[in-house]
Amino acid sequence: MFSTVQFATLSVLGVALFSSLADSKEKLTVVMVLSEPYLMLRQEDGHFGGTSPYEKYEGFSVDLAKVLSKQLGKYLIIRAVTNYGKYNETTGRWSGMVGELIEGTADMAIADLTITDEREEVIDFSVPFMQGGITILYKKVTESAHPLDILSFLDPFTTDVWVVIIACYTVLTILYLITKHIRMKTSKPEQNNETSFSLHLLTITSVIFTIFLVCIYTAQLAPFLAVPTCDLPADSAEDLARQNKIKYGMVRSGSTETFFRESHFDTYQQMWWTMSQNYELFTNSNKEGVDRVQRGNGRYAFLMESNSANYLTERKCDLKTSGHGLLNKINYGIGLPLNSENRKSINQALLKLEAEGTMKHLVMKWWKQKRGGGACLMDMEMGGASLQLSLKNIAGIFLLLLICLIFIILVFGLEWLRSYRQAQDQPSTTEQ
Repeated sequence: MFSTVQFATLSVLGVALFSSLADSKEKLTVVMVLSEPYLMLRQEDGHFGGTSPYEKYEGFSVDLAKVLSKQLGKYLIIRAVTNYGKYNETTGRWSGMVGELIEGTADMAIADLTITDEREEVIDFSVPFMQGGITILYKKVTESAHPLDILSFLDPFTTDVWVVIIACYTVLTILYLITKHIRMKTSKPEQNNETSFSLHLLTITSVIFTIFLVCIYTAQLAPFLAVPTCDLPADSAEDLARQNKIKYGMVRSGSTETFFRESHFDTYQQMWWTMSQNYELFTNSNKEGVDRVQRGNGRYAFLMESNSANYLTERKCDLKTSGHGLLNKINYGIGLPLNSENRKSINQALLKLEAEGTMKHLVMKWWKQKRGGGACLMDMEMGGASLQLSLKNIAGIFLLLLICLIFIILVFGLEWLRSYRQAQDQPSTTEQ
């Protein structure tokens, strides 16, 4: 009884000591924005997480906040806000994370917050912790690259493969008939119903060869009968600017809009003029833009930051980014109030995490692994194409068949030689 009470007392004292140590740490308020995979509601067994921020949220920004808390020796309090920060010309004030930093209600902002000249006038940034750029997100158009017809079942193999297959079965049939015929001529009448060892080998070889071919053919046939995909006809900024069939847009009042609005490059100026004439092309969030891309079936392309786009294409196999590189280069940094005393220590912590490989590990975790990452890996490797198998791809099976046939012919030769000698010895035995 005494030991139980003592243990309970020590436990209470331990909890109290831990709480006092936690309370003794300097607390910093960190603002974030719900954006995959930076900040997401934690979901376990179909239910969302608890009430405390670290139980309620998960993502790249949350993990980065945890490791920074250890590096800085400070307790970081997470708070979600509605947007990154928009400047209201009427009131002359900033909203979102930038506004929180300016007003002093937050000590730092951890998110995919782009470092821009406009923002650097009102807040400070840490050293960049991630790079990216603007890319074009579009939906793969479902359009048959192999028109189906009555002979589509022949598509998995090239013509030379089919010719060799027909030749192999012809040789197998002729060899079987020859072996059977010679067997009947050289053996005694009572032995005609007995199957020779060479015929057994020939039958087994034919069955195994057929099984191999059927397995390869079946595996190769499915992609040809499925409806393949093809790329968007306008796969670059120049292509989009030159055409008028595919509409394109972006999130309004974001860094992407700022880039196009202030760009002096002719193509981007033309694209901005086209979008500014139809404000319906803009969206309120990346999610709204992605939904419009999926509904548009190739008639709408979305201009967004590459890191967010890459996260989507890892999980939504019907989406793809432009194959012509990034439109620009951007850096993400941790937002801080002007002249923040924490800037130097945060920069040192970020550089250390980068050198240790922690940042690379976090990117791999949230882009490639968690929340369905890697679901479209096979689709990206195949590139959506179905390639015919040529003779060099499956030459091994025909080489194996040739070796087996040579062995069967040798066995048959030995059997025939034995039968011939027995036939020669038979008269001698009869005379005795």
